[in-house]
Amino acid sequence: MKRMLVLLLLVGCAHTPDAVKDPYLWLENIEGKEALSWVEAQNKESVAAIGSNAAFKKMEADALKILESKDRIPVAGFQHKNRMFNFWQDDVHVRGLLRETSFTNYKKNDIKWDIILDVDALAKKENENWIYKGFNCLEPEYKYCLVSLSRGGKDAVVVREFDRTKKAFVPTGFSIVEAKTSATWVDKDTLLVATDFGPGSMTNSNYPRQIRMWKRGTKLEAAKQIFEAPVSDVRAYASRVTHKNQHLIMVGRGVDTFTSEDYVLDTKTWEKKLIKKPAGSDMTSYYEGQFLFELRKPWSFHGMNYKVGSVIAFPATAAGRDLKAEDVQTVFIPQDNQSFKGAVELKTKLVFSILEDVKSKVYVTSFE
Repeated sequence: MKRMLVLLLLVGCAHTPDAVKDPYLWLENIEGKEALSWVEAQNKESVAAIGSNAAFKKMEADALKILESKDRIPVAGFQHKNRMFNFWQDDVHVRGLLRETSFTNYKKNDIKWDIILDVDALAKKENENWIYKGFNCLEPEYKYCLVSLSRGGKDAVVVREFDRTKKAFVPTGFSIVEAKTSATWVDKDTLLVATDFGPGSMTNSNYPRQIRMWKRGTKLEAAKQIFEAPVSDVRAYASRVTHKNQHLIMVGRGVDTFTSEDYVLDTKTWEKKLIKKPAGSDMTSYYEGQFLFELRKPWSFHGMNYKVGSVIAFPATAAGRDLKAEDVQTVFIPQDNQSFKGAVELKTKLVFSILEDVKSKVYVTSFE
């Protein structure tokens, strides 16, 4: 009996975490010299093996031709009043141009664009390897924007305030140093910022877990914390949803890849109200005071059985309480040959698209 006990203890000790050393722990330092050298060596080996293949060379050339083609449709990323916005890259503008034009001009074959930001010129001027990561403008004027720039395309970005009408960065405007950052407008002088605020401010997934309210003219590190996600979550985030110049400020936590919690914020008291949405659902739109959610799991509610892929709506005023039967409206229930693609909010209509037998269809609806 004593021998058996000793053997069990020895086996247990051999499997404790301290007894097992991870030979690849040095890869955790993703920007360390050793890790980068290893990645470079793997890339070199892969390129040598794949790049010599004739089929690969043809596919690469074909893809590059398509991406650099000037015959591509200049898709408008969004529209503001009579202005259409587009981000464009080609063989000359490798890093890209942020540009705009009038709706009337946009319908012409030969579109005359007004360049807002030339990323190639900016990178050359500042001697930086800037990659454009998007911009976020304050409604309804769309004068002040937050431009995100990445060094070399990595996840971490630099965020800088930009005056769209002057086509220039605001000299003393909001500016956030390189980090995994997201920033959301509350008003002209206030942002909600999720970034690396120092020790304890990042999740185990290495994304921000704190959201702070930052006032213009103050130091970011002194900003008031209004929300914090558990360190075990993926991340914390903030957003601004708008329709007809009416907006809501929201915060949330990404619990894991497929699960999130969303809250509506009262920007006077900073009280948060939980949106008690169906488990596993994703918000797709905010329209006419209604939240739209796509269901990722089957949902039964007051005698209705919704399958995966269904889209429902309920009022934003339901935040902070349980849903009632009269709250929920059915927007879309897919047939076996259908799937929901997305929705776009117009002034008086909601346009949503689906795939039916792998063919696109568009529907227009409204809430009475």
